[in-house]
Amino acid sequence: MATNAGPPSVRVQNSFRQLAAAAANLNSVSDELGKSIEELDTDLKKLNLGISAWVTIFEDQAEGGEHWYTEQIGYTKINNKWGIALRTCSGDYSYPPADTSTA
Repeated sequence: MATNAGPPSVRVQNSFRQLAAAAANLNSVSDELGKSIEELDTDLKKLNLGISAWVTIFEDQAEGGEHWYTEQIGYTKINNKWGIALRTCSGDYSYPPADTSTA
C-alpha cells in the first residue's frame, strides 16, 4: 500500500487505520500469549519447586569484552510469590561488585 500518495491529512488517516489494525492484532496475540504463560505458571506452582532457575534468551558483550549484558526468563520468587519472570543482568568483568540484576 502506498502511504505517500495524496495530501498529508489522507496519509495520516491511512497510517492511523493501519496502526489501529496492527494494535488490535497485537492485543489479541498478546492476550493469547498471556493465557499460555498463566497456564504454565499455574502448573509450575502446583509442583511446589521452591528453587529459582533461569535461562538466558539474549546476551551481548562489548567489543573490548569487559562489559556484558544478558536477558533471561525463569522461575523465581518475587515479593513472596513464585512465578515466571524476566530479568536483565549487566556488569563489567573488571569490576564485578558493580554488576546488576533486575527481575
